[in-house]
Amino acid sequence: FFSSRRRHTRYPLVTGVQTCALPICAMATMNDARKSTAEFFERHWYSKDGPAPAWSERWNMSQPIPNCDGAGCYLVVEEAGDHEHVLYVGKASQKNGNGSLAIRLLRHVIKPVNRSGPPYKIQTIKEYGPKGWPENVALYTLAFGQDTRYLAPALESWLISKMDGLRNQTT
Repeated sequence: FFSSRRRHTRYPLVTGVQTCALPICAMATMNDARKSTAEFFERHWYSKDGPAPAWSERWNMSQPIPNCDGAGCYLVVEEAGDHEHVLYVGKASQKNGNGSLAIRLLRHVIKPVNRSGPPYKIQTIKEYGPKGWPENVALYTLAFGQDTRYLAPALESWLISKMDGLRNQTT
């Protein structure tokens, strides 16, 4: 008598004809990000700090970076029909004063277009392009003040834990 446990696994071994649907990962949307952010601030924001920060308007990389000088979080989104799918959640927590959102984005997410001549200043760049992302991505940023910048890593972790389908590596 020989018994195989393979047939009892969750996903069938595909040998020719697929008999059931494989799981599909649902993509988080910008609305999901806003709801999760509101939930985070309900738990971790104190009224003495003023109103809770809000996500910037959609940034299509054609004007100065919103909230460029401070610590905060950013979302890389991709347009998909009438939704915007969140691809990535990132943060700039400004440790030692050199981690602004603009610096973080320029190092890992975006690149200046037409970057010829002397070293550029963030305020003078008028057009950017995605660095290793699809061409139709856009960004949202959320800035924290100097006294609340410690919340940037917490918000990033919160959003990653609440949303599915991100390119963030969680190990």
